[in-house]
This record gives sequence, C-alpha cells and structure tokens, in this order.
Amino acid sequence: MMEEAKDLYFDRRLMPRVSMNQHLGHLKYALLASGDLDYIVRYGIPLIASHQSNAPNIPLIVNCVDCKIKLVNSLMCKALNKDSLMNVFYTKSDFSNMPPLSNDQIKAFLRTIRYEVGRKIQKLYNCSLFIIDIDSIIGKNLELRINELEEDRVDFAIGSTEDILSKSMYEVYSKIPHFWKVAKAGFAYFSGNKKGFKALEIVSNSLFNHKDKVPAFDSLKLYRVYYGDQLALLFAALILNSAPESDSYYVKCIGHDETDMVSFKDSIGNSSIWIPPESKRCAISFDATNYI
Repeated sequence: MMEEAKDLYFDRRLMPRVSMNQHLGHLKYALLASGDLDYIVRYGIPLIASHQSNAPNIPLIVNCVDCKIKLVNSLMCKALNKDSLMNVFYTKSDFSNMPPLSNDQIKAFLRTIRYEVGRKIQKLYNCSLFIIDIDSIIGKNLELRINELEEDRVDFAIGSTEDILSKSMYEVYSKIPHFWKVAKAGFAYFSGNKKGFKALEIVSNSLFNHKDKVPAFDSLKLYRVYYGDQLALLFAALILNSAPESDSYYVKCIGHDETDMVSFKDSIGNSSIWIPPESKRCAISFDATNYI
C-alpha cells in the first residue's frame, strides 16, 4: 500500500507501516480483525474456524500486528488441517519504520491500528467494512444480516449495549455514569459509500490526530487512552447522527437487542457474530474444534 504523503510534522505523525499480501480485486464488503501473534494464535484460530464453517463466502481480512503474514497463514492452515483457507486474506502493520516504542504504545496500537488499516482498505477497494475483535465467533446467517444492513442503507453502525442514539446523553448518563462503556469497540460497520468512508475517517482521525496542524504529543493522542477506540466510535456516532437533514447519515446502534446481528452477551443466541464479554472468553468457547 502507498504511504501517506509527507507533511511538515510527518515525523510526529509516524504510524505503523501497512502492507497487504495480495490484491483482493473487486471487494463488496469484508470483515477485518487484528492482532499480534499471541492473539492470532489464541483467538484467530477459532475465529477463522467459525468463519470457514459459517460464512466462507464473506472475505475475512486478518491484520497481523508486527508478525509475518507467511507465518500466520502457515499456522492457521496447520491448526485447521487445510492446505488453504477460503476468503481469508492478510494485511500487516509493523513498527520497523518507527522509533523504539514502549510496551504501552505497542499495546495501544494493538487495540486501535485496525481502524487505520480499515481506512486504507476502504481507499483501495471502496468496500463496506466490518471491523471486529479478533476474539469473535462467526455464527449462521451472516451474509443475510449483511444484506439487511445494506438494504436498510445504514451508513455507519457501532456496537452498543444501549440504543444511545434514540436517547438523550443525559438520560444515558443518568443510567450509566461511565456512558462511553455502552459503546463496544468489538464491532463497527462502515458502508462502502462516501458516508461510510467519512465515518471511518472521523474514527481514525480521533485516534491518531491525522489532521492536526500541530499534532498532539503522542501521550495525549486518543489511541493511547484505554477506552480510546470506544470514545472515537461514540464521538463519530454522535457527530454524524447530528448532521443536518441536507447531509443526513443513517447511524445505528447494534448489539442492544436480542434480534441484532451482533451479541455481546453470554452466548451467540440468534445473532451472527458473537463478541463475548471477557468472563466468557473461556477455553470451551474458543475451542476451534467446535466450529470445524
């Protein structure tokens, strides 16, 4: 992928380098997950196993954070006893072009770099993109649920345990003082049109300060904040939901209703993507043999 054009403050905007192992051709929509080698081995295997069993026609892109694509692909094929995987592709974001990073910085990029990778993918392929946690499980009927989103002309959707867009923020705050926690960074949808691109641009810019004439010090960038990705998604949803009627966006919260395509609860239920709470990320839930 081409690097962003340099500017006066390029050295203070340095980002991990992003590359892709192959050109994807015409891409209508795709799932994007991201992790380092440890997370990919721990959670990527069951994610890909469930994808191969339940939604192999939907492209799944795995972003390898500071690890080799060939190694990851070899490990995935070996673990799933396959010579090749259907519609599984890889990108890589590595730190070789950057100054030495602290462990906190590396962890922060691990949580958030997928949004910048997604922004670059949308620029290349003009596709709708689902950015999900790598510790997710793909269930049945995902293609049908994706078609429903597109038929409804949703521009941008965030994972959320409350439909915060139908309520005042005062009402949400009264119920949940740490109201940003209702936004779940495990799921976000960006349509393949200019409004979806705008939503992802807002999220990425909130995290990484792309547009600041004098960018904030690294320690002040939102990507370093523990809830930074949730805040960035929440900001984007509130901003675009308040757009004037002449430039209106269809912004949606997904995951608060049992009929939604995403579940953040103790089980997948009737949903098509399960992003379990940390307490449910147990060995049984992430045993790839359950999905082969």
